[in-house]
Amino acid sequence: DDPNTNADSLGDWTCTCPAPSVGVKRSGRATCTLDECVETSPACTSCARGTCVDVGQTCDDANTNYNSLSDWWCLCPAPSVGVATRAGVASCTLDECVETSPACTSCARGTCADEGQTCDDPNMNAGALFDWMCLCPSLAVAREAGVASCSQTRELPVGTRVRRGPDWEYYSQDEHEGRPSEGVVQTGATDFGVWVRVEWASGVINVYRWGVHRFGEMYFDVMVVQPRPTPSPPTPAPKPVPPTPAPPTPSPPTPAPKPVPPTPAPPTPSPPT
Repeated sequence: DDPNTNADSLGDWTCTCPAPSVGVKRSGRATCTLDECVETSPACTSCARGTCVDVGQTCDDANTNYNSLSDWWCLCPAPSVGVATRAGVASCTLDECVETSPACTSCARGTCADEGQTCDDPNMNAGALFDWMCLCPSLAVAREAGVASCSQTRELPVGTRVRRGPDWEYYSQDEHEGRPSEGVVQTGATDFGVWVRVEWASGVINVYRWGVHRFGEMYFDVMVVQPRPTPSPPTPAPKPVPPTPAPPTPSPPTPAPKPVPPTPAPPTPSPPT
């Protein structure tokens, strides 16, 4: 582009990059760039245009050369991790049992291990938080987002919440929306050595072993899920006690007025001689 075609106006021509790339240079070839994460022009058919932001991810275009197209990536937000897909949404996961970053406020960070229990996160989707469990060693008991109470109960009442246990052999019977779910006991047990009927979130109903003996060992297809511990309400801070006001300082006594001496009487004049 030559904005001034006057014969005396020389060297004022410019090179301008074609849309949607940007760049201008006077009297020379322009360096054209295209950030596909930032550009929103309809002319840029390869641009992200909110693809990453709409799912809570960050967009990154490592090469902004205008000839390098569809090379942007969606990055998982911390503390989740995932492999980004070129020019597409990343698949982000978060194992709340493994992640120790301070940014993960929902993570276990040793809660289970400190009590000699095993941590398990059944759903590692980045949006599934506080679903990790502490599992009792060698016992069919677990607790959501907290330390389990590992005194094994032999009874399994109707209505108890359960999940797949340490000896699960039933493939995807307990899965709901592609992930293991919890079930509710429909026919319970008063002791070990019986099969219990469970209905899963998907609607599937079947019978499973509850301490059934086999080859000299007890097998548990399901385990009890203890409810998440309810946090204690914070203890209110004591109300401040107002300071006791100091007693008023007594005023000094008013001194008594000094007595005024009487005025002497004038001398009596002597009689004339």
